[in-house]
Amino acid sequence: MKSYAETVAPCPHWGDENITADQVIRAALVNAQEQFERMHASMRADMTMERGTAAYESALRQTLVYTTNFITHSIVADLFNTIQRLALDEADAIASTFVARSESGDYYPEAIWDWMTASGIDPERIRTETIAAIAAEKSK
Repeated sequence: MKSYAETVAPCPHWGDENITADQVIRAALVNAQEQFERMHASMRADMTMERGTAAYESALRQTLVYTTNFITHSIVADLFNTIQRLALDEADAIASTFVARSESGDYYPEAIWDWMTASGIDPERIRTETIAAIAAEKSK
């Protein structure tokens, strides 16, 4: 049996026909609220744990995942509300493209690389500096 959330705001997926901005907004709003509630429940649990323990660090990481997901879904809802307000005739096509791109595993890594290059940022330098920073963090 579907939940209320799945009934009122099913998440559109790549390959669905006639994806609309309203669908993206509704799914993002529901997901944001769900992640907000998970974030708060997780934060309450974190507060009862001994800081510095492995269990605390693990719980804190989970709280940060919920927080990031909440923020991301909130931004998507905000962005698509703005798109509808400013470009109503294009909003559904933009939503369809967004869904396809967000479910593609290779679109954004390649796009980010291209966008950085077009913006005058050296993506290879960012990549190698980040890899070095990760290695330094692990060696501590």
